[in-house]
Amino acid sequence: MGKIVSDPRQRLLDAGLKQFANRGYAGTSVQDITEEAKVTKPTLYYYFQSKEGLFQALVDQAMDDRLQLMRQAAPPEMATVDQLTAIIVAVTDFARRQPDLLRLCFSIAFAAPGEIPSGMQKHHKMRESFMFIREIIEAGLKRKDLNAAFDVNELTQAYFHLVQHSTVLAVFESKFKKMGPPPGLRSSNGALPPGPPPRMEPKRMIELFLTGAAGKEQRPANGHAPKRASRLAKVGAIVASLGLSLLGVEGQTTNTVATPSELAVTTNAAPTAAGTTTIVTVPSTTANPGDTNAVPMITLPAITNAPPTDLADVRPVPSAVKASHPELATVSPIAQFNHDPKALDLQTCFQLTAIRDDSLKISMQDIYIAQAQLSQSIAALWPSFTGSNQQQFLHYRSQASSGVNIQGNSIITGNRTYTSQSNISMSYTVFNGGQNWNAVGASSAAVAAKKQTLARNYQTIYQDVAQAFYDVLQFEGDMYIQADLIDALKARVDDLRDRVKLGRSRPSEELQAQTDLANAQVTYQKQLGSLNAAKETLAFYTGIPSGYFTLKETVQFPNASQLEGYVRDSLKRPDVLSQLESLRQAERNLSVAQGQLWPTVTANGNYLASQDPVSNQINGTMTIEVSMPIFDGGLIIGQIHQNKELVRQSKLNVEQLQRTSDEDTRTAYVNFNASVAQVVVLREAALLAAKNIVAQVDDYKRGVVDNLDVLTALQDYQSARQGLHDANMAARLNLINLHVAAGTAATGPGANNEALPIKSTVVAP
Repeated sequence: MGKIVSDPRQRLLDAGLKQFANRGYAGTSVQDITEEAKVTKPTLYYYFQSKEGLFQALVDQAMDDRLQLMRQAAPPEMATVDQLTAIIVAVTDFARRQPDLLRLCFSIAFAAPGEIPSGMQKHHKMRESFMFIREIIEAGLKRKDLNAAFDVNELTQAYFHLVQHSTVLAVFESKFKKMGPPPGLRSSNGALPPGPPPRMEPKRMIELFLTGAAGKEQRPANGHAPKRASRLAKVGAIVASLGLSLLGVEGQTTNTVATPSELAVTTNAAPTAAGTTTIVTVPSTTANPGDTNAVPMITLPAITNAPPTDLADVRPVPSAVKASHPELATVSPIAQFNHDPKALDLQTCFQLTAIRDDSLKISMQDIYIAQAQLSQSIAALWPSFTGSNQQQFLHYRSQASSGVNIQGNSIITGNRTYTSQSNISMSYTVFNGGQNWNAVGASSAAVAAKKQTLARNYQTIYQDVAQAFYDVLQFEGDMYIQADLIDALKARVDDLRDRVKLGRSRPSEELQAQTDLANAQVTYQKQLGSLNAAKETLAFYTGIPSGYFTLKETVQFPNASQLEGYVRDSLKRPDVLSQLESLRQAERNLSVAQGQLWPTVTANGNYLASQDPVSNQINGTMTIEVSMPIFDGGLIIGQIHQNKELVRQSKLNVEQLQRTSDEDTRTAYVNFNASVAQVVVLREAALLAAKNIVAQVDDYKRGVVDNLDVLTALQDYQSARQGLHDANMAARLNLINLHVAAGTAATGPGANNEALPIKSTVVAP
């Protein structure tokens, strides 16, 4: 087994190379590539943005790798002849190791329109290789390693063609070995050679390039350099001979014998109707024999893209089919935004909403209030100390002969009008039937209940934001699909208009297509209105104007084991936990009420810090006070009964909420599974509808079906796409509902409370 590549980008490159090399660019879909690479479509869009981007990356990689090998094989300090030989060796070896990659590059030069991306950038990479070879040739001319009779451009072009042909031979070498001898090629004794011609070694290629194929007797008698026309003829003869050797190995031969006046070269074009082979003639004489500087007419082998002979009826894809984009049958229409760094995902929208939502702020205030009440309950467990100072001012009705008692422990005499006393008092409840401790427990449960209520509020807010979020994505996707339908109908109307002029279609068919086009445009406007309304709702939540944001989908579907855990987790839902805390609070309040029946023991102390005037020796007192209710008209008993009923009510609320939580989770679980099943079925329906479009248009051109069948196929396909998209959005919203129902959704907007707690990567249906 081959080594598994962990890098998803490299897996996509390997899969794309395999699919493009075997099926061609037009015959390869994004689905084929992602299935081969075992990744999702958004992964391809993340690394390469589109199928065109992946194709461009493969071509760039091939050109860059080849140029790097050429540079490594031919360092500047090496002799020119050795450099040229080493480049041939390196490029040939690279072609043998990467035949698919090189075959993909060569297909660009001869591809028909539509067989490669329209915006393909290839010339700049090829020019880099050409300029590198030109630098070597120029340096060789300066060192006089090459014949100065040829200029740098002539030598570069000739050698560059030599490199290209050597690469082609290496790419198809394995195929050549499987082929028999070329038909019609016989030896001098009339016997067929045992196999294909032997491959020319790189050094022999360079010798042919440097010395040429002409004999000594054909050289000029004066020994001077040949004229420019003769030089170009020589270069052309070399290139043509290389082309002849290449095409001869392919098994294509001519039915004529070459004469000194012309060189018959066969092409790899398909045979004509008469079964003959296309002949391209290379005259050896100039157009004007008296003009030795004239450029000879050199016609290189013509390579065509004729269809296979086994296809009896090959027609171009109709524009209506192209506008329908059948290759996008299972691709989400909103996938293009998935890796836009400026687009908002669901988690970001949730965080923005949490900042603005008033109900969450009110819930936070409820927590603060409960925490303050808890602090008060805890304070009752501690003794209380009080410091006091008393200042008394006296006024006498008459002169007192005896002393006046002040505050029960101080006697003043005479006409004194002022007294002062400072003391510190302490009070501590030693026992009151556990009322204080139970009050602390009740307050603590109240705080916990408020926190769980806040967490549940976060989840319900998250659910509301998700509803608006997926409404926007659904309407956006519907509009993209509807726009494709409109384009397809426009193309269909144009096609029918031309057919009506030719008398091949009825005017009523054109009118029917125009009516369908108008209805599609009306539907588009309705969808636009729904999209604007959904955006306004999301803008209300997030605080961002509707015209200033785009959305992207990043939520992943869970796997089966995660789904099974949702039902188990439903009993841990925040509102269930909040109700449980409320039950504990009611039970503690009942204990507080029952504690009133017990005696209360209180310790009171008083310390006399200062006294003016001092009248006795008492510095402090300590008092133990015991009190017990004997009769209060049944007030305490009534409070106990009330709290007992509150406890029963809380228990019933917990049981009801647990049943509701379990029911909600199971219902959401079923809804999610059903929506995922719909996605799977609708995906198959979209694929079949895409194939049906092509088949219907083909049958229409054959006269098997009428125009209404074609229009129905177009509408059915876009309806299938829209149904798939809507089901996908519904499944994702049902996933959010499942999280909220099970209590596993976000409980806060912080880093530790992500929109979805699922971490594992799964393939979305």
